[in-house]
Amino acid sequence: MKIVVFGNYPRWLIQFRGPMLKKMKEKGHCVYACAPFASEDVKTQLSDIGVKYTHIPLFREGLNPLNELKTLICFYLFLLKIKPDCLFVYTVKPVIFGSFAAKLAGINKIVSMIEGLGFVYTESDSGSSSWLKFCVNFLYRISLKFSSKILFLNQDDYSYFSDSKLIDKNQGVVLDGTGVDLEYYCPVPLPERISFVMIARLIKEKGVYEYVRAAEIIKDEFPWVEFTLVGWIDEHPSSFSLKELGQLLAKGCVNYVGRLEDVRPAIRGASVYVLPSYREGLPRTIQEAMAMARPIITTDVPGCRQTVVNGVNGFKVPPRNIQKLAEAMKKFIINPELVGKMGYQSRIMAVSRFNKDDITEKIMKIMEL
Repeated sequence: MKIVVFGNYPRWLIQFRGPMLKKMKEKGHCVYACAPFASEDVKTQLSDIGVKYTHIPLFREGLNPLNELKTLICFYLFLLKIKPDCLFVYTVKPVIFGSFAAKLAGINKIVSMIEGLGFVYTESDSGSSSWLKFCVNFLYRISLKFSSKILFLNQDDYSYFSDSKLIDKNQGVVLDGTGVDLEYYCPVPLPERISFVMIARLIKEKGVYEYVRAAEIIKDEFPWVEFTLVGWIDEHPSSFSLKELGQLLAKGCVNYVGRLEDVRPAIRGASVYVLPSYREGLPRTIQEAMAMARPIITTDVPGCRQTVVNGVNGFKVPPRNIQKLAEAMKKFIINPELVGKMGYQSRIMAVSRFNKDDITEKIMKIMEL
């Protein structure tokens, strides 16, 4: 079979879709991977596993009709040329415009993945955000009718799409995360001193502000505790600017190390992983930290709440609540024995739920490959 995989960020084709692409090739399929502006490194990695890369122009943020029309036409022409048997699309714009293009090109087998609802659904329902949410819902409602199956990473997102009549209930399948390599992300010894790390794109919805402010509270009482922030400024409506980031980190309570291609050293150097996000699909970084036997502090919101059994492998706190976040951090400082106990439980949960091979096999069955 000819299979096309279309996403909005080229490096994620390797990081997140790599196991699926390899499995498709192992089964003898001809696989094409599409995304905008892939680096030579990504192209080489895809080529090494036998996957053909094609550039599709796509602007990740905003809804500019001319840009979206360009994406639609280019992808439509590509599909007409390739004539694939199956299309797998993920992230908002590839799902919406990729599905439209596939329908126009006569592709009947479309599998969509909703990785999370993101910025549009975490903003207040007023003004421009309300209008954007209306537009996205409208486009989802039409485009998702063309999908044979729609994959969700948590039950909350599936329920929202189903209750809002964006999909038929029998279209949806809930996966338990995207899966991680449990050998690559393996348990490692804990550092001698209690320390915390957060890894995320530097956008407000990830809870970056709350993490830094909670660190400042903790440092006032426990100045020896270390905090690390790993991440990068993204092209996103709610991204921090360099100036805003500098102002936020001005007190020097958090060590900012920028972007890391390999996050394992950052997780290895910390006792506890923290992600105070406002909403997620099912965070990849939490899955990785759990696989490396680290306890988790995260928020009681869709996508995050599914990763923590409160008091067993970490703590859940209310979103946007700096004081409660600091209190959860303090529990590990006062009771350091919790780090090892809860980290052990995280690893057990990761092995049972986040094995990349198990999740890849489930996706392949859903796609009937």
